[in-house]
Amino acid sequence: MTTVAYNNRYFTYTLYFFSGLTKGIPEMTASEPEANQPRTRHPGRIGRSMQHKIMLLVCCCVFVSSVVVGIIAYNRVRSGAMEETRRTLVVEAQLMAQRFRNSYSHTAHDLRMLAGMPPIQGIIRSSRNGGIDPMDGSSLDMWRQRLTEIFDSLLSQRPDNFQIRYIGLADGGRELVRVDRGPAGNLKRATTELQRKGMEDYFALGVRSAAGKVVFSEVTYNREFGKRDPQDIPTIRGILPIFDQFANRFGMLVINSDYDKLLRNAFIEMRPRHRTIVVNGQGDYMEHTGKNGAPLSLELHNQYTRTPPPVIKQAANSAQAISLFEEIDTINVAINTDKGFGGFDDGISIIIQVPKAELYAQANRTGKEALIAGSGALLLCLIGSLFFARAMMGQLSDTAIAIVENVTDGLILVNSAGTIERFNPGCERIFGYHSSEVVGKPASILLSQEFAKRHEKCLSRYRKGGGCAAAGSTIEMEGRTKADKPVPIEISINELNLNGRIKFSGVMRDISERRKMERIKTEFVSTVSHELRTPLTSIRGSLGLVGKMVPDGLSSSLYQMISLAQKNTDRLITLVNDILDFEKLSSREAVYDMKLVNVQEALSQAVDLIRGFADQLSIKVEMHSPDAPLQIMVDVNRFQQILANLLSNAIKFSPASGTVMLAAERSGDAVCISIRDEGPGIPEGFKDQIFTPFSQADSTSSRKFGGTGLGLSITKRMVEDMEGTIDFENEIDKGTTFRVSFPVIQATHAVPPIQRSAGDGRMLGLHVEDDGDFAAVLAEMFNDTIRLEQARSLAEAREYLAANTFDLIVIDVALRDGNGLDLLNELPPDCNTDVIVITAIDSDFDDPRIDLVIVKSKRDQAEIGDRITELLNTRRTDLTSLVGA
Repeated sequence: MTTVAYNNRYFTYTLYFFSGLTKGIPEMTASEPEANQPRTRHPGRIGRSMQHKIMLLVCCCVFVSSVVVGIIAYNRVRSGAMEETRRTLVVEAQLMAQRFRNSYSHTAHDLRMLAGMPPIQGIIRSSRNGGIDPMDGSSLDMWRQRLTEIFDSLLSQRPDNFQIRYIGLADGGRELVRVDRGPAGNLKRATTELQRKGMEDYFALGVRSAAGKVVFSEVTYNREFGKRDPQDIPTIRGILPIFDQFANRFGMLVINSDYDKLLRNAFIEMRPRHRTIVVNGQGDYMEHTGKNGAPLSLELHNQYTRTPPPVIKQAANSAQAISLFEEIDTINVAINTDKGFGGFDDGISIIIQVPKAELYAQANRTGKEALIAGSGALLLCLIGSLFFARAMMGQLSDTAIAIVENVTDGLILVNSAGTIERFNPGCERIFGYHSSEVVGKPASILLSQEFAKRHEKCLSRYRKGGGCAAAGSTIEMEGRTKADKPVPIEISINELNLNGRIKFSGVMRDISERRKMERIKTEFVSTVSHELRTPLTSIRGSLGLVGKMVPDGLSSSLYQMISLAQKNTDRLITLVNDILDFEKLSSREAVYDMKLVNVQEALSQAVDLIRGFADQLSIKVEMHSPDAPLQIMVDVNRFQQILANLLSNAIKFSPASGTVMLAAERSGDAVCISIRDEGPGIPEGFKDQIFTPFSQADSTSSRKFGGTGLGLSITKRMVEDMEGTIDFENEIDKGTTFRVSFPVIQATHAVPPIQRSAGDGRMLGLHVEDDGDFAAVLAEMFNDTIRLEQARSLAEAREYLAANTFDLIVIDVALRDGNGLDLLNELPPDCNTDVIVITAIDSDFDDPRIDLVIVKSKRDQAEIGDRITELLNTRRTDLTSLVGA
């Protein structure tokens, strides 16, 4: 096996060499070699593939070097351009921010200047003294007239402002003095034109503001007499609260500015070179398109007419005074003013956008130059590597072909669908097929029926994501030659990933001669063992008879000698029996009588049989029964032997007064039987040898309890032969737990006659199949025409046949509890039931009662359905009338 494993590793490397890590060798498919054509060799393919690899490697090195150098140069130029642009944009944005700050600052300055004018306090004094100022005798109207003139003069100097007002708190926030900008000049509003503003949001803002602090309202459309002004002027209001000489709040000064005109005038003055966005804390923003462009319309936060640029939200979420944001086509620099500026909670932000094409123009030119230089170097290296590769690979390709084509072992490559892709001359010698006869066909054609079915189940499990359990291991199996003769083979299997596709490689050899030698050895051992067992049996019987015939009163030493002779005779007989069992299992000559077994009853029987031995060593054996009855398909005697081996080992290695626990439970689709002891555990260095024949962890235990080291090896063989698994868990100084698992068999009950409704015109069929997935697919495929019942075993199928008459029976040959063809004897001689046999391999079934034979390995599910449909159409011309009859 070591040689095969080594060859498999070599073949794995060869397959990579052969199958094309590049596309130099086309993948062989079923359509390439036509049947019965001589194989075409391709001596140049390997060389060409390696040449491509060398050229690819050299070119990749040059390409990577060129790319690395180019990237470094590009990034340096790019980062320099980025830093320089950032500095320039930051300065530009700061200047713009200062310009917008000035607009707010002018308004704040004007409000504080107006608050210091004499008419402000004069109006307060005169309004509280019957309309006459107690200080100089001026009337209230005189003070209003003076303040109106001041408002008129200031409004003429501020083109962004369109209204200045002095509003009192009394009379619902009545305006005291007001001047508006009109189409033909400023409008000085008479007393009758003054409005109440106590219900406006900005009035409440002014009432809440602190003395001496100028605040600004949100940007909203101007309102007159409680309604939106038809002129639709987006208005921002600067507000300064007014207090009397005793610090009592009297009213407020309010300057209304056209926010759209304010921003436009600032943009016109600054003339930005790049696209610029000004956004305030509420999300109101205006864009300028940049050089030779113009400002776009103002967008208010609660009534956008176009989608805001994403950078606005990014700038609003940034906590930094200067932020840099990169988009697909632009670089954005954002300057956030100090929080609280101008009375806003979030201030204003200036965002300047620069196209990457403009920013990285120099870097792009450097990149193009590096690309041109690298391409030239790449071309030169490609030409040089081509000549070098051809010179080096000339001899290597012929050598590789000779090795693969003349290796003694068979080399095979199978894809994940189970189809043969490569088949070397070694395989041809083993199986007698020419490669053109098998490439593109299922690998199961090379296997016996038993192993072909295992192969199909393994592939099915792999397709469902269960992995390949055989990968990385060396196993023995029975193949079948072109002449339909069995041939024992040993195969080492590896899972490969070739160009992203999963393949399975196999290195195999014909072990017929080795089997012959093993058979000779087995026969010799068996003969010797039988020759030993016969006299040993006589000796044991004679010793027992002597023990009974010895008169009383003789010395105790004589009794001890007789007892010692009997004990050692029993040990020799056990040793001979173990060797015979091991050889029988190794040579695959063991015959299993598979039956349904009740797990609880079997465990109870095993405990009863071992209890005497446990009592001798003061060991307590406890059993935990499953919650519900469980059934498995095993050989009763072999199963009891398995339990006896595991229980006796657990008892031997448990400390005095210890406990051995035997339990069974259902785990998914299997019954798990565990035997746990409280012994010293299995040494770490012995775990890998635990199931190896004639191996023992401690020779002292062998001397103490006897044994050959075959018990666990025999147990493992029997478990696996009955399609079970065995493993163990180990804790040093705490004990060991062995687990044996077998597929659970659902309890079968008497099958009642199948009742069919009056409107159901489908045929009645029985599918005898232990593969539930395949049965479900077939039932669904014919659901419209056939009611297909499933029986998972021969026993269940017999119950169905005893209780019902079927129009169609589909039989799988290899069932867990026997051969499916045995059911043919259950059919009445004159029945009209169609019989379809499904098998894993192509075999001759010469039985007139069989109407159709389908080989799974040669048909996919759709083709199987087509064959069955063709048979039904031939035999049943009118399904509805037949079922009704």
